[in-house]
This record gives sequence, structure tokens and C-alpha cells, in this order.
Amino acid sequence: MTIIGDAQISIKTADTSRNTTTTVVEDPDLHVILQQNTDYIITMCLMIDQNGGGFRFDSSNSGGVWAAADWDGTTCGYGGTSATFTGIEGGPTGSVGTLVYVRGNFETSGSITDLRLTWAQDSSHANDTTLKTGSWMRAVQVSVTV
Repeated sequence: MTIIGDAQISIKTADTSRNTTTTVVEDPDLHVILQQNTDYIITMCLMIDQNGGGFRFDSSNSGGVWAAADWDGTTCGYGGTSATFTGIEGGPTGSVGTLVYVRGNFETSGSITDLRLTWAQDSSHANDTTLKTGSWMRAVQVSVTV
């Protein structure tokens, strides 16, 4: 039996910091396992301390495509397996407490999919960019393709 509206949520249990890199890497906490041939609404609330490097993020997955995506009302470059969000700058060096809200539609294909947040600094900087404890990712199932 498939119940439309089932939801999963992952919540960061510890801060993760990165510096001097613009290459996105999987976050250790924020990912959801999605069933095959199913459509989902994905939402994320990301709490970031930037400290000069800014923030860019994307996603990695094992079998699905983004049908639409935006962050804070700005349409991102989405399509295929990727939804790229770049240039998120909350303020000058030392900027803390940037909040980014992301939402999108994600369609899985014929296999179970592990959808993971990947992220890095937007511009390489010696100061840490930190994704804070309490940030979250949620997936709500909205349809099933048989």
C-alpha cells in the first residue's frame, strides 16, 4: 500500500564547516531515501554562517531528476539530476545567521534514490563557512507512477 503524503525529514545534529573550497561535497547529515517511480516535494531550511566565503549547494542522487526548484523565491539552474544554487551571500565577512529556504519538485525513476545535499563555499576563503545544527531537509510524497 502506498500512502500519498508520507514524509521524511533529516535534521543536522552537528555543525559542519568548510573553508578554501568551492567543490561541493555531500553533507554528512542531510539526505532522504526516496522510493522509485515517485514524485516528491523537497524542502530545506539551511542555517549558515558564511564568514566571507559565501555558500553554494547542489544535490547528488542515485536515480531521479529535479522538475523545478528555487531558493528564497529565486529560480535556480535545475534540470536532470542537478539543481545548482550559487551566489548566496548574506553579508560581509563575519556574516552569521543567514537562513535559506529551498523548495523543489523531485521525480524518482526506476530505483530507490538517496537524495543528498552537497555544498561548499561560493568563493574560496580561508574563513569557515558553516552549515549549522538544526538545518533540515524534508521530502513529502505527492504521487506514484505505476
